[in-house]
Amino acid sequence: MILQVVLGVTAVLYGLTTAWCRSFQPARLGKLDGMCKRMGPRAGYVVHVLGYSVIPVAVGVGLVATAL
Repeated sequence: MILQVVLGVTAVLYGLTTAWCRSFQPARLGKLDGMCKRMGPRAGYVVHVLGYSVIPVAVGVGLVATAL
């Protein structure tokens, strides 16, 4: 139960940190640049947002919610 909360909080923090970096320091996100080059700017950005921000935050919230 404690491990589930720790993993959930870590996932939420990871997702929020990635979202913050994407907004204010996109040069620090090497995978974002690679995705935009391979898939095009819009598709690469959407995949990066979903994979590195939305999904981790959703999973983290789910883990914390089920643990409490």
